[in-house]
Amino acid sequence: MSDFTKGKWYLDDDKENVYVIYENEEDGQKRRVYVAWAAAGIHDGEVEANARLIAAAPEMYEMIKNLVDGVTMAELLNGRQII
Repeated sequence: MSDFTKGKWYLDDDKENVYVIYENEEDGQKRRVYVAWAAAGIHDGEVEANARLIAAAPEMYEMIKNLVDGVTMAELLNGRQII
């Protein structure tokens, strides 16, 4: 499962009601990953919260992967409570 944009993502919310999620390229350029904006009927606070959640996705993925990597198959098969 490696078909995703890796690396730290950043949220650029300089524009009103528009949230751009990007990553920094090795050459220092910004590369857009996702754009979110408040459409009719959606509160701007909800859009911002969703954009921040999306921007945190690579870090959350790494945390979950590290947690799963630390669990052995024997622990899973024996039903040991992990958390």
